[in-house]
Amino acid sequence: LFSSWSDGGAASHSVTAPASATTYTASFTTQYFLTTAASPSSEGSISPASEWVNAGTVVSVGATPATGDQFTGFTGALSGTTTPQNLTMNAPATVTANFGANGAPSWYNSAWSSRKPVTIPSTSGSASFTNFPVLISLANDANLAASAQASGNDILFTASDGITKLNHEIELYNNANGQLIAWVQVPVLSPGTVIYLYYGNSSASNQQNRTATWNSNYTGVWHFPNGVTLSASDSTGNGNNGTLRGSTVPAATMGEIDGAASFNGSTANIQTPLNLNTLPITVSAWVYPTNTSGPSEPWSTDNGGWDYGIEVNGGTWQVHVGNNLVNTGVSANANTWANIALTYTTSDIVFYLNGSQAWHYGSGPGFPGSPSNLNIGESVYPNDGVGTRHFAGSIDEVESSDVALSAAWIATEYNNQSSPSAFISVGGQQSNSGASPVSITVTSVPVGLTVTVDSSVCT
Repeated sequence: LFSSWSDGGAASHSVTAPASATTYTASFTTQYFLTTAASPSSEGSISPASEWVNAGTVVSVGATPATGDQFTGFTGALSGTTTPQNLTMNAPATVTANFGANGAPSWYNSAWSSRKPVTIPSTSGSASFTNFPVLISLANDANLAASAQASGNDILFTASDGITKLNHEIELYNNANGQLIAWVQVPVLSPGTVIYLYYGNSSASNQQNRTATWNSNYTGVWHFPNGVTLSASDSTGNGNNGTLRGSTVPAATMGEIDGAASFNGSTANIQTPLNLNTLPITVSAWVYPTNTSGPSEPWSTDNGGWDYGIEVNGGTWQVHVGNNLVNTGVSANANTWANIALTYTTSDIVFYLNGSQAWHYGSGPGFPGSPSNLNIGESVYPNDGVGTRHFAGSIDEVESSDVALSAAWIATEYNNQSSPSAFISVGGQQSNSGASPVSITVTSVPVGLTVTVDSSVCT
């Protein structure tokens, strides 16, 4: 922003050439843009409005709920439910004030003592998704550690109304520090979605509904959890549990999300009973190749010349198309985690790397052959049980679906899983006394005494 000229003139002005050499200096002030938004705007407002602000300026940002609504917290450059808050503008910044309808939502059950609002400020643009499995990953939470059961059995999630229970699966809970890794099926996920995390019921039974967490389009989900003892169990209700195979079977290791499966590049593999022989399909995973010269395959579904698979070869990603391998030209980096996904339809094959479309084939792969098992960590070609092209490295969170997931869905999964702490915002603990409603009857009031009922506490 223009500040001043050294001669005191306007930004554009005339000068008379002086008799001697003279320097005119224009001074400028750096400004950064502050973007503010209310979500949803019908339930509250935020101040100030979006504006340019001089660098170093301290801006007071406030949130005001509409009548009957509540402010649930800031997300973006500010967090928490305190309002107003000061923000020092040393860079461009975005702040969203989130609101909930109809005041404080009802309590799920008085047997639960505590809850926290979990706000999802953004997805992929303005996209909205149905029955999306959101990853809730808390590195530590002192409130959970203090109040939840050691087993985490009393942990549950509800919709924004505070009552409607949501399906969830806990991949990890550490009661020593309150670390939680859970998957929650959100019925409608859109920017500004609020759900509630409940805990604090010492007598509750296990509240999980693991298989229902994954909608009916998921044909297989393999977490390879905990990093200590490898399990290839399928989290969906389809029972596609994997079998650890090889003279040296895959080992447990730490992954992108909790545990992962480690493959030695020569014998280790996992075979699942899942047959992929109809289109459309989507297969995705987090992979950590230690050898990109290849050939090695994170997964393959070979069946006598036809398969849906991908491999690392010559430092690039290559996709199976019928009997052929097609080089995508997309580099495969060793010793780093990458999220890869393939969608197959009758008209195209699309390869996604780290949430973005990296390559597509431009035509359908053809017609599927006979049914074939999904193999993780190797190729079996032809389908005679003889493994080749074994993967060297680690694989985590393999997911298979019988639909071609949209680019926005894949991008949102990547955003959620690659940085879960940025994808969600967890509010402060809200407490419930657990007491039953009490009816108080006033039988006699002395003349001149005023009785006031606090409507935020009593009805």
